[in-house]
Formats: sequence, C-alpha cells, structure tokens
Amino acid sequence: MKKLGIIIAILLHVIVGFAQRSITVGAKIETDFQIWYLDSIVLSNDSTTLKWHVISKGNTYARMSLFPTLVDPGTMKEYHMKHVWGIAKEPNKTILKPGEVRSFLSAFPCISKSTKLLDYNGNVNFWVKGINLKKGGYSKAAPYIPARKNLFSFNDSVNRKKSWKRLSIEEQQKMLNLSEKMFDLGMSAYGRGKYQDAIEIFSKVSDIDSIVYIGMGDGKFTSAPYLEPKRPYFSNYSKMWIASCYHRLGKDSLAETFFPYYKAVPFDRKLIKKSDSILIASSFLSKVSNCSEEEEVYKKVCSLDSMNLGTESYRYAMDLKQLAFIYTYSNQIDAALALFVRSKNILDSILPMNNDQYYSYLYNMTKQYICKFDYSNALACLKELIKVESSEKMNILKTFQNSKKGELVSLYMSIGYYDEALKILREEINKQLSCPVQKNVNLLGKTPFFDVYSCYAKCLFEAGYHKEALRVLNGGDLKSSISNASDFLDLGDYSRKNFDDDLAMFYYNRAEDICNELDSADIANNINLTVFNIWNNRAITEVYPRKALLLAQRDILSSIALQKQVVAEEEKMLHYTDCLLFLRSGDTYSAAMSNLAWYYLLAHEPDSAILCEKKNIAEKLKLYPKENRIFGLSYLNIGEAYAAKGDYRQALEYTKQAMTHLRYDRDQRRVLTNLVKYSYKCRQTGATGEYLTRLYRQNREDLVKFFADLTLQEKNEYLKKNRRFYQNFMPQYADVLKSDSLNQILYDATILVKGILLGSELGFRKELMRNGNPDLIRKYEQLKINKRVLLRSQMEPSKGKIGDFSALEREINLLEDSLIVALKTYGDYTRFMNYTWKDIQKKLGPNSVAIEFLSFEPVNSGKNSLGVGEKTQRTYAALLLKKKSSAPLMISLGSEKDFDSSRDKQVLTDSLIWKPLVDELAGVDTVYFSPVGRLHTIPIEYSSMLEGKEVYRLTSTRIIAENSHSWKHGGNAVLYGDIDYDAEPLVVKKKPEESVFSDGLNKMRGWGDDLNARGYSFYPLDYSKDEVLNARKELRRKRVRCQLYSGDKASEESFKALSGQEVQILHLSTHGAYVPPSKVKYRKADYNMNFLLEDHDLGRIPSEDIDMTHSFLMMAGGNNTLNCDTVAYSDNDGILTAQEISQLDFRGLELVVLSACESGLGKISSEGVDGLQRGFKKAGAQAIIMSLRSVKDKETAEFMTCFYRNLVHFPIHKSFQLTVNEMKQKYPANPENWNSFILLDAI
Repeated sequence: MKKLGIIIAILLHVIVGFAQRSITVGAKIETDFQIWYLDSIVLSNDSTTLKWHVISKGNTYARMSLFPTLVDPGTMKEYHMKHVWGIAKEPNKTILKPGEVRSFLSAFPCISKSTKLLDYNGNVNFWVKGINLKKGGYSKAAPYIPARKNLFSFNDSVNRKKSWKRLSIEEQQKMLNLSEKMFDLGMSAYGRGKYQDAIEIFSKVSDIDSIVYIGMGDGKFTSAPYLEPKRPYFSNYSKMWIASCYHRLGKDSLAETFFPYYKAVPFDRKLIKKSDSILIASSFLSKVSNCSEEEEVYKKVCSLDSMNLGTESYRYAMDLKQLAFIYTYSNQIDAALALFVRSKNILDSILPMNNDQYYSYLYNMTKQYICKFDYSNALACLKELIKVESSEKMNILKTFQNSKKGELVSLYMSIGYYDEALKILREEINKQLSCPVQKNVNLLGKTPFFDVYSCYAKCLFEAGYHKEALRVLNGGDLKSSISNASDFLDLGDYSRKNFDDDLAMFYYNRAEDICNELDSADIANNINLTVFNIWNNRAITEVYPRKALLLAQRDILSSIALQKQVVAEEEKMLHYTDCLLFLRSGDTYSAAMSNLAWYYLLAHEPDSAILCEKKNIAEKLKLYPKENRIFGLSYLNIGEAYAAKGDYRQALEYTKQAMTHLRYDRDQRRVLTNLVKYSYKCRQTGATGEYLTRLYRQNREDLVKFFADLTLQEKNEYLKKNRRFYQNFMPQYADVLKSDSLNQILYDATILVKGILLGSELGFRKELMRNGNPDLIRKYEQLKINKRVLLRSQMEPSKGKIGDFSALEREINLLEDSLIVALKTYGDYTRFMNYTWKDIQKKLGPNSVAIEFLSFEPVNSGKNSLGVGEKTQRTYAALLLKKKSSAPLMISLGSEKDFDSSRDKQVLTDSLIWKPLVDELAGVDTVYFSPVGRLHTIPIEYSSMLEGKEVYRLTSTRIIAENSHSWKHGGNAVLYGDIDYDAEPLVVKKKPEESVFSDGLNKMRGWGDDLNARGYSFYPLDYSKDEVLNARKELRRKRVRCQLYSGDKASEESFKALSGQEVQILHLSTHGAYVPPSKVKYRKADYNMNFLLEDHDLGRIPSEDIDMTHSFLMMAGGNNTLNCDTVAYSDNDGILTAQEISQLDFRGLELVVLSACESGLGKISSEGVDGLQRGFKKAGAQAIIMSLRSVKDKETAEFMTCFYRNLVHFPIHKSFQLTVNEMKQKYPANPENWNSFILLDAI
C-alpha cells in the first residue's frame, strides 16, 4: 500500500498543473473570444444562481458558448445548468460584437449546504467542467477525477489537449509510463480480490488515458519520436475493469454505469495493443478515410482480436459491429445485416441486452432494411422498436429529432407510413400542451423538444398535407422560433406547394440572407466546415435549387442558370467520395444534376438532358448499387428526353427502370403519366389501361384527401394544375382504348371534378350554418364583407395604378383558413366527392339513362407528339349509364370543327349530338344529362329525337345520387317586374340624359338596337307588369305568400335584403345581359360599366368572380348608372351582377325564374357557366329557369304566365315541359318563343 500511495502522490503532482479547479466570486474565465466574470452566487431553497458579465475580446464576432457544469468535489455529483436568462433564443442574438459587454444569469439545481462546496467565508467553491480555463482567479483544489462514467464535452477535450501540450516531453513520458504501471497494479489488485483498491487505481488510469488520448489526437507524433511505439490507450479499458469490480462487489447497477457488459471477462489491454495501434493510427493519420481502406483496417482488427481474445469476446463483437457500419456506408447492405446479427448474438451470450442496447440494434437493422427496400422486415423491426422503452441519455440537445420518438418518426416517414409517424407526433404535441410551461432550456437556449412542431410540419408536408404543414410551421406555436434558414426554406416549400409563389420567393430570399450572413461569419473566422457537409456557400446549395424550381414554369433560362451554379458547387464535394454517404442525408449532387436535366427538358434541349443524366449515373455508380432508389429520377429524365426526340421505345424502357426504383406513391405520378403515353405510342394498350387506372387512383386519393383543407383561392390554383388530368388526359385515352374499366373510372372522375368548386362552397356554407356556432357564422359574414370590399376596390374609376390590397388579401386568406380549421370538428363538407357511378346507377329507374357529356383534345398520333393533344380541335363524347349496365358506355360525338360548320342548331342537335346515341336511347323514357363546353349554350333538350321523353338538364349527374327534392307548394314567393330603370338612385352624381326606346311590340329583354347612341338605355318592359301580376294570382291559389316589387321599389337594395330570408320562389322579370370579354372594351366606350372586371392586374381575385361581373340584371335606376360620367360607387347602383348574387344567402330557394335576355349565358369554364346561373347556384338556389338568347317581351310574359298556371298543379319540371309543349303548339313556326328558355337542376 505504501508503494501505491507514492504512485498516487506522483499522479497528483503531475495532474495538478492542468486539471480543472474550483472557482469563487470574482473569478475570471477566459475563452478564445470572450472573458467571463463571476459577479455573484445566490443560494436559495430551490436553486443556485450565478450572475455573470462577459466581455468580447479581439476584432471578431463570436457566439457565446459557455455551458458549465458544477461538480461537488466531495461527492463528485454533477449539477447541470437548467436555465439561463439574458441570452435570447434567436441564434443571431447570442453573437457578441467586438468590445460588447453583456450580463446574464445561469441557474443550477439547489446545492445542499451539507456538501463541501461552502468555504469558511460562505462562498461556493465548485469545480467547473466544459469551459476553457486560464490562470488567475482560482483557489487551489484537488484535481477532478471522475468517480463514474463521464461524457466529455467538446470544451473538455479542448482543455485536456491544451493541458497535455503544456507538459514537457519528460512529463508526457512519465504519464505514459505511469498509466502502464498503474494498469498492471490494478489488474494485480483485481486478481487478489481487492476490488475497491482496483476501482481507485483504474479510475485514475482512466483519467490519465483520456488526457493522453485526447492530447495526442492531432497525429503529430514526430514531435516526440520516442512515443511512437507506445500508442495511447482508450480509457474505456479501465472502465471495463471498474465495472467488473463493482459486479464482483454485487453492485451491478453501479457497474452498468461504467460498462454495459459488466459480466464480460475483462482483458489485459496489452493483448489488443497491436489492433489498437492499427485503429489509432488509422484515426489520427487520416483526416478523411476511404471506406474501402477502413474496411481493410477493421478486417485486420477483427482477425487480430479473434485470435487474441476469441470469437465470443465483447471486443470482437464490437469489431464486427463497427465493420457492419462500414459496410453500411459502402452500401453492402446484406453484409452489414449479417454482421449486425452476429454481433448481437455474441453480446447476448455475454449479457442480455438492456433497452438502450436493444433499441440501438433494432434501429440499425431497420435502417438497413429500408436501404434495401425490404419494407416488410423494416416494418417488423419498427413494430418491435416501439415496444422498447429506451432512455434519452444521449439526447444532449433535448431535441425531438434526436430523441427516440424522433428517430421512430424518421423511420416511419422513410418507408411512407405517415399515419403512424403523425400519430407519434400528435401524442408528443398533446403531451407538451397538457404539461406546464417548461422553465429549463437545452444547450440551444430553447425548451426541450422545441422542434416537435417543425418535425410535425415536415411530416405533414411529405404526407401531402401541404396546407396543414404551412399552418403548423407559420402558426402561433412557432412564430418565436422561426429564425433560421431551414425554417424559412420549409415555409417557402410549403407556400410553393400551396400555389403561393410570391410568398415562397419571399421566404427563400429571407433564407438566402441568413445563409449569406453565416457564410460571411465563417469566412471571417477562417472556419472550414466542408468535411461536415457544410459548404462555404450555403445559399447556393440550399436556396438556389428551390428558387430554380419555383422559376421553372415562368423563366426556364433563369432556372437553368441558377441550377448550373448549384451543380458547380456540389461538384466540389465529389472528392470526398469515401465519406459522402456517411456525412450527407442524400446525394445532393445527384439531385442537382437531375434537376438540371429536367430544366433542359423544359427548355426543349433533350440532348443536353441525356448527357447531364448519363454523367450523373456514372458518378452514382461509384457510390451506390444499381438497384438504389437514387437512380430512378435519372432514368425518368432520360426517358422523357428520348420521348422528346420521338424514340418512344427507348423512352418506355428507361421509364420502366425508373418505376422499379421510385417505389413511393409521391414519386410514381410522373412515372405513371409517362408510362401511359409511351406504352400507348408503342401500342401496348393493355399496359396503358393499367397504368392509367393506377394513376387515377393515386390522383383521386390526393384530391379527396386534401381538397377540404384548401381555401377557395387555393382550390382554384390546385385545379388549374390538376383538372386537365381528369377532364382531358383520362377521356382522350379512354376514347381510344375502349375499356369498360376505364369508362368506370372516367365516369367517377367526371362527376368528381365537374362543379367541384360549387359543390365544396355550398357544402362549406351548409355545414357552417348547420352547426350554428355564432362565432364561426360571424367570421363567415366578415369574410364575405372583406371579399366584397376587395372586389369593389377594383371597380373604382382608374386614376392611375390600382392600389395595393395585399394586406386585405392576406386577411381574407387567413380568415377563411381559420374557418376551415374550425369546421373540421363539425363534419366533412366535401362528402359529395365520394360518389361513384354505382351510386348514380342505384337511383336510376329501369328505363332511365344518365349522360355525362365530355369535351377533350383527342390523342395525337403524330410522330413527335407525347400522346397528348396539342392545339387540336376538341372532340365531344358522351358517357351513358343505365340501370343494368355493367359499366358506363362511351360514345364519340362530333368535333368542335363540326359544331362550327353547322349553322342550323336543329341539325346540330339532332345529327351531331343525339343521332350517335339513338340506339342506346331506344326504350328510354327518362334522360338525365349534364352538358359541357359549347353544349351549355345550346338547348339540346328540345331535339325532335327526344320527343315523348322526360329530359332533365343537370349541373352534374351526381345530383341524381344526392337527396335532391322538388318544390311541394306553399311557402314564400318574391316577384320583381315592371321596373323603373330610370329611377334616380342615391349614387348618381350627374343627371343622365333622357332615355329613348322603340316600339313595344318588338321590345327585347336585353340590349336595345341602337348600341352606338351614348344616351341609349334599357327601355321599360310593357308586358312585365302583367307577367308578375298573373304569376302572383296563380301562386296565391296554392297558398303561396307573395311579395311584389315594381317601379322604383324594385331596387338592388331590396333584392339584397332578401338574403337569409325564407324564400322558395324568386321571379325576376327584367332586362338581362352577358358581355363577353371580347366586347368589354366596346361596351365601356359607350357606357359607364366599370363594374365589368377584366382578368388582368387584379391580384388574387378568383377568375370566376371576375367572369361573373360580365352577367347582370337591370334593377331600378340602372339606366342612370350606365349613362353617368361619374358614379359614387355603392352596392346598390341598379346593376345586379352575378358576382353580387353569389354573395347572398338563398338557402331554401327552390326555384329561380330569370325572365330576361341571355340569363343563362356566361363565360364557359371547366366548372360550367360563370354567369347568372352560377351566381344563384352559389347563393343556394336549386332549380333555375333561364334563357340562352335574347327573348321578346310579349312572348316571354306569355310563356311565364302559362308556366305558373301549370305550376300550381304539377312539379316544377312537369310544369315547364307542359309550358314548352303549349307554346310549341301555339308558335310552331317560331321556336325562339319556346326553346329559348331552359330548366336546370329541377329534379
């Protein structure tokens, strides 16, 4: 024991010069960039608080990085900092300027007065870990010798390395010799059963070894040549002996803290001296080692250790595990899996794995299976992984991403199991919300798991919930933490996916500014982070790829220029090939090259795209096996390039290869689209149908899943990008493939998207009003007001550039978005999207047929075509569905050219539309049809080929499956007629000229004859008064309460006051008009028609709102507005537009009768007709009677009187047909008197 005491004394003498020391008030701690002063120490019942002030030194900007740990020298208990005040959360707030002074407080857990930390003056003496100590300001104390397992921080390592370098060569030699001798003493004590003595010796050896190992870690052995044969040892050898000692003493829990496999037989480290020498030399002498070289190193180590220690030893098991990791980096997945299993079996034979070890093993196995695309085994490992309750010891930063749950989420996301990942994330968020606010912060100055919302947003985004992801990341929970480039990049990505390109570019610019600031700081501090996968130009590698993608559709040359810079920057990392896979989350060079190739394709440079991708593949083959997913995008781009050159067989082969690699649904859409085109070109029609079916199912799933989460503007943007697939791509291939299965999904696709915006808007309002929440209803009313203000702002007389209403647009979007989120708790307002052709078939009668008309561009079989019609004449087709059909039947009709060449509407209706269907209509007594395109403007239901049949015109045949109902008499009716168009409204600033009108016998309920006269106006309608009086008389016979507005009482104001009232029938006998966009300029030259908006420079106003201003009805005082030079704008100017009608609430309105000219016309869109009919449908009306041309005053009044006479006895549709038949018998030579009006959605 005397000899042991002498050795310990020598050890203390050697170490005291460089060990960490105790510190008191007034002490100074100096780092490389700052000087820290301890001003005071305050002890309380629950904490110990230290007050500091820090001074920046030198001429550089530097980040504050003091995160000390206090150590009780008596018990060796460590106290970690639990909170800090005075350092803001934002990273840029932790940077000190040269010469800046800042104060802050750091709090630690309560330090008991029973410890040895109090000196005789009442000051706290403690040892400080984790900072760089300088001489001065310290009291002498014993050296810090760890009594248990320690994880040294980066600053510990720096301190120990500097301490080693301060020793002379002789002292360094003494340290090495002392370690050797003490290790032998420890083994000797262990062999004699003196386990407590052995623990003390091995503890000191461990400390020496860690200092020597870190100190010699720079690899500069030439400065001490005599040390060459004596490599430093790893300190965990001593800890292995300490653990075994505690195990022999029966203290297994304490033993496990030093070494997990404490039951393993400890070995003399001299036995593995040669293998250690190989490992240390490899580690110190190679800054970046090559994977193949590292593989050879560990094979040698495995061979040596198996020979010296045996194949069942702990050391050999760990060698195999490390070799498995190397195989992982070099993509030798099967070899890696085999070694992981072998290593686990050896370790289990020593001591069954604890939770942390078993978790680590399963986690590594799961990652290997994922790399191998073996998702079944990966999922099996994951399910087992969830059951393991592991600790969070290694999650030093206390971030969710580095936690065990965060790793599970990452694994689930990598195999596409987003629902499971989202479930874990939501549980964690709910846990945080239910707990009190956490006061302690992590090393980043933020609360633990602060990044859970960011992970949640990313998972939502990858799962396709783009809007929800944007809400989460940009919501109130994260506003305080959005300060770094990655957050802004995420916001930009989410905004781009939500079709807000301007906002996306704003976020990308913010991210670029932050990246540039960081790059400048790194350059100023001479920091080179290349080996850590960080370039000196992060703006190029992280921001430019996103900007290029954003610009691709509008400025392809700029995209290519940006992407070339990205590729050039990525090429700088190619010489780090050996550690490329280990350090990088994906092959960013490959992605950059593939994106560049795609931009070349968009720029019609297929040869450049092929060259780019072939070079890309050559580089990837150096790193990955051919079956790796990363090759998929390259094959896809090459396929598109060959297709652009007209070589479809090559295109098909490359695209099939892409399909085998891109196994995720989100990757397959582009692949499947191309496979449809190329397989058809290669006449593989069977495969074409299969690809098209798969593509439809994926697209439909996305549409149904996410559509309800979008605002109206976002829905419009989404449909702009995706509607073409349903309404053009699908029918053109179904037309040529003639397949029952394709006809089935085509019918489903047609009823899905036809009128989808209208259906979702009506469903939204219905669900909102049904739940009756007053707060939500108030928000909804405010939303309508804001939209109206925005729209009216564009109607002011131009006095220069229109003002900036971007703030109002953002407010509208946020308000609507908050309503959507709140409404989710009440129900699904998009249930109508779930109907299929089978639902319609169930509601059909035995002799009924439902017809969906289609209009699409035919498949172009030209040599250079990609299989999609390119500026060709559209063709029409009909999808027929009967009660006993096994599938809808698709029949081709005429082309648009045929429609243009036929001037006789009757010939057009009979020969081009119904004649091709005559065989299928035999024996049919009821026809339901939904028009498309030009058919909206033609009264095709009056064909002679349909005589004797009940014919229903519908917005969509989907209505058949819905619970529609017809008016059953009773209720309230409001009638407008005999209107005074010259009444002077309050808005007029200048008295209009006197109106002039022609003979009443030839009056039309629309524009007059002399359109060039500046003062010409809409004239009074002589028969309008009789019309509404007769209608009122007939309705009263069936106990319908009627309210009549005429003269100057028939104002726009009175009409809008009906909104929200119980009205079942609404009749408007007045002038109506539709002004096509081509005639707007002409009309505005003659009339004051600023209410007609044009589709340019109108911000984010929906196009349908703009189009609906072109269809209007005349109300009291309307002539004065049209003929005034200046009008003080209001909502009651006597011009009732379809857009204004659409903002009203007419829920419960069973029938609207528009007894006016052109009331059924409007701009034809993919949704239908954006005119008065759409305005009333959006307001909530069910059935509409309207005209498709100008109609005569007298005959129109006669038609309407006859209709109401029938209505008191029959349903709406029957009454209308009887009226048509009566007028037809009376005016057989004048069909315009009975076929000008049509009835919509009376079912």
